[in-house]
Amino acid sequence: MPRNVVLICGPPGAGKTTHAHSLDLPVYDIDDPQWNNNERYFRTALQRLGHAPGARAVVIRSGATRSARAKAAELIDATHVQVIDTDPKLCIERVISRARPRPPLHVQIAAVTSWWDKYEPDIGITSRRW
Repeated sequence: MPRNVVLICGPPGAGKTTHAHSLDLPVYDIDDPQWNNNERYFRTALQRLGHAPGARAVVIRSGATRSARAKAAELIDATHVQVIDTDPKLCIERVISRARPRPPLHVQIAAVTSWWDKYEPDIGITSRRW
């Protein structure tokens, strides 16, 4: 079976997780409880994925900058990269409506704003609204 590793990037509330699950592949998302929000543990799993022949998965990262997306794509040996660039106001509405207790709401909203402040679009990368 051919390798199919999709990197999905975007701000909080963009719809990355919803889109990832629609692809019917295993999803790697640091927000999932199995990773306990431990970046080192999650990164080790991504390194293994990057070296696995025939790997099939979706990896969710924020990836606001070109260099962040390039590093993540290289780490997992991505076959596809997608950026979900949902309007910031809609992202904030979604962040508020999902009512996650952690981190505090103001931090979650700041993460949306920060992502858009840093965002660098790419030519040749699939970009979509979700």
